[in-house]
Amino acid sequence: MTRYKIVYSFAPIDSLDIFLPTAYLCELNKDGLPTYQRALAIEATLSSYDIVLHKEEDISLLRLCIELSIAELEDNFNKKAKKRTSLQALFNDEKVAKTIKSQVELKLYRFYQLAKETNAFLCFDLQRKISASDIQIVFFDGVAKPNMSFTKTQTGINYDLTLQIGDESVRLHTQNLIKLVDMPGIILLQKHIIFLETVNANKLSPFVKNESVFIPKATVKKYFETFILDLAAKVDDIEVIGFDLIKFNTLTKVEFDPFFDIFNQRWALRIRYHYAEFKFLHGESASKKTRLKTDNEEIGVHQAVRDKNDEVDRIQHFLDKGWHLSDIGHLYFGNGKSDTISGIANDPGTFIDPIYSLLPIVDNDKIIKPVPMIVREHILLINDWFDIQGTVRIENEDYPFSLFIPYIKSKNPYFKCADGAYVLIPDEIMETFGPIAQQIVWIEDKPRLAKMYHSLVESLHVDFQDRSDTLFSSDTVEYNPSTFLKAELRPYQMSGVKWLIAHRLNGLGACLADDMGLGKTLQTIAALLDAKEAMPDDIVENRFGGQLDLFSTAIMHHRKSLSSLIILPASLVFNWEAEIKKYAPSLQVVRYLGGQRSDLRKTLLTFDVILTTYQTALNDISWLERQHFHYIVLDESQYIRNRGAKIFKAVSQLKSDHKVSLSGTPIENSLADLWSQMEFINPMILGKYEDFKSNFELPIIRSEGEIQLETLKTIIDPYILRRTKSQVAKDLPDLIENVHYSDMDVNQAKLYEAEKSKARNLILQLDAENNETSRMHILSSIMRLRQIASHPLLHDNLYEGDSGKFDDITHKIDEIHRSGNKVLVFSAFVRHLLLIGEWMKGQGIPYNTLTGESTSKERESAVHSFESNASISVFLISIKAGGTGLNLTSAGYVFILDPWWNPQVEAQAIGRAHRIGQTQNVIVTRFISRLSIDEKILKLQTSKRNLADSILDLDDLNHLTMKDIKDLIE
Repeated sequence: MTRYKIVYSFAPIDSLDIFLPTAYLCELNKDGLPTYQRALAIEATLSSYDIVLHKEEDISLLRLCIELSIAELEDNFNKKAKKRTSLQALFNDEKVAKTIKSQVELKLYRFYQLAKETNAFLCFDLQRKISASDIQIVFFDGVAKPNMSFTKTQTGINYDLTLQIGDESVRLHTQNLIKLVDMPGIILLQKHIIFLETVNANKLSPFVKNESVFIPKATVKKYFETFILDLAAKVDDIEVIGFDLIKFNTLTKVEFDPFFDIFNQRWALRIRYHYAEFKFLHGESASKKTRLKTDNEEIGVHQAVRDKNDEVDRIQHFLDKGWHLSDIGHLYFGNGKSDTISGIANDPGTFIDPIYSLLPIVDNDKIIKPVPMIVREHILLINDWFDIQGTVRIENEDYPFSLFIPYIKSKNPYFKCADGAYVLIPDEIMETFGPIAQQIVWIEDKPRLAKMYHSLVESLHVDFQDRSDTLFSSDTVEYNPSTFLKAELRPYQMSGVKWLIAHRLNGLGACLADDMGLGKTLQTIAALLDAKEAMPDDIVENRFGGQLDLFSTAIMHHRKSLSSLIILPASLVFNWEAEIKKYAPSLQVVRYLGGQRSDLRKTLLTFDVILTTYQTALNDISWLERQHFHYIVLDESQYIRNRGAKIFKAVSQLKSDHKVSLSGTPIENSLADLWSQMEFINPMILGKYEDFKSNFELPIIRSEGEIQLETLKTIIDPYILRRTKSQVAKDLPDLIENVHYSDMDVNQAKLYEAEKSKARNLILQLDAENNETSRMHILSSIMRLRQIASHPLLHDNLYEGDSGKFDDITHKIDEIHRSGNKVLVFSAFVRHLLLIGEWMKGQGIPYNTLTGESTSKERESAVHSFESNASISVFLISIKAGGTGLNLTSAGYVFILDPWWNPQVEAQAIGRAHRIGQTQNVIVTRFISRLSIDEKILKLQTSKRNLADSILDLDDLNHLTMKDIKDLIE
């Protein structure tokens, strides 16, 4: 149970007529009451105090405190300023102060509303040495209504105002009243926060000092007009003595006032009902209004009584046509930002009635015409560009569609018509054409869209014509496997090859992202072989000078070399060379590696396939970038995920006709990985990274970018082909995944808790210092927690106790060895593998080991030995070194000893055994130390897996956010 509670304190700001709230974490006493403040309450720190907010209202309340902090207000009102100005200085400008206060009061009113709804604990001006429970403020259940009384005498008028609070009529001059919000009014009175009904709190000021106000006859008219009439117009009933009364009860007009609802981010209509000169908002509770009138120095009294039945009938007319009425009485159409304006524009007849009146639509001094907008567009594909054409009809004028593209691109919905007035571009048009507007370039003053965005055009469902006859799909590609291909392609592999060929014919890059073990290498080899056979023959004279007859020279047909560069990790060179020779022996393959590679340069492009490593490509980039390849293929292309790395910059400089990337994990850590992949295969398809980050990455990560997510998926979908094992390899054995929970040894648990306490202290220090050094210390501490959760010896060589997880792992290994089965054992810590190896030596259990220190020859030897030797039942593998490029289908078991940050890395490791060629079920066991960081990492894996799946439809510590870090050491 938590020992802390959130307490909200509102306090005056020096010399400013406002009270702003702050949220504190206060410790509870033995009676469960909050006492002294311990820390500021912000979302990031709540978990450290065992506080979890489940309701959206509670979260909103906390966020409002941040939005209403002085720092946040200064940030908000200095957005466009060249020089930062303090809040105090901003208030010195009367016009600016009025704007700020009006916006602040909207949020303050919402704050008090939520505080009342959630029964929040409130204080007034809580100080560090004061207990919160001693100065608690509570809400009055109802609302306070003003009572106004006017008595006419021979010499003037007595004006009296009291507040009706419950059953009590309160005279304000006897109370200590503090004004919290002007309008709608909220006051603090005797430790009670009270909402005022329809009254501006400023109007109470004369009666805070005086019991009543006497108005001499000579000043009655001026005083009433200046101080009373507007207030009296908002009060339901007024007591008048000595005046005549005139009544109105017939509805004369229904007025609609368009405004932008900032809380719901949409245009809406306020509804006002007119009874002669009286107006009632639809949502207000008043059933009658009394108004004092001044006429020829005389005061008269008019009163309106609402006809609710007539009002309901008038609004039902709109509801029958699909309009909606909000809870607070605003009329709106649809849910988009400008749907209400479009609703008016597309059905103006709804507002044609003698009793209905639509006020002019004005926003930021722009007069907006509610008229329909009819778009007639058509798009032509000519060679490598889409030609965007069409017209837009507004009233009786036609405008070229190209005029609207800059508006749509900049998300500016205000289009200026020829007559100087504006129309709002409907949300539907902004959303439909927004994605292509972002990618359009102007060529000879005409909008053009590159062919690589064809999926955006196809998603529009507009008049689209392909005049280039070059837009192929895998469905339209005719492919018959070459007779030189020495493999039988499975149906999904046949489909993958056709997909790669279609991208070659379209002149566009592709990323084959099939699950590990589904044959990405084979599909690529088949596509390369098809590209080779599609190349034209070189025609040369017979080099031997022989003649066919007296008049002919012998002609020799010779097909050009494919000259394709494949860049891959060093550990995979052997696999690729072996598979090319096995499946496509007609392709001439060469290794561009080692100290002799400079000798190959003269003849390198005469080979069909050139195999090289990422490191070699980086070392030789100055020579390689001057060559032109037919294909460039990146295997395990996640190597280029870091856009700032030298290898990404290097491969981006290489020139080729076609580009293909192969990766089972195109997104390992974040959407930035995806940008790097797409930038390589189709440069600039997602724009510059800074634009990609603001347009896609940040909105999607914040879960505020549903439209951006759909647009991103539409853009990349044609270029990433991802099939899972369960989707395409129906004959693959089952994959069974288990989690084994281990209890830590007593000494292990003590050591873990001590280290976790250090990590928490570092977190608090980081909050105070907020520097990169502190962050690195925290990450190191988290690494130590992971090590201790596995075995404390990984952290402390002098540790003499046991490890619960280690005991469970070794017990399971012994079982598998005795049963005659094989197991792959993966860990992120080589020291962990060594400990297990030492134990197996003592038990006489033969095993192989593969780590990052293993050479290529040692790697090949270890794999061959494990696969061919039945007596070797255990293969110890570091997860980073052995997660790719291995076929270990003799193993039916996979152990993951410590969960990795990125689930895709674990999936790659599992794919070493669960792949094509496997004949037995594969059983995966993840070992998790209970009540440790292991369990938190499992949760973190889920969020990363969801990110990848949301993009592709389905590890690095530096990618952890501060929230991730704090969650790990709760």
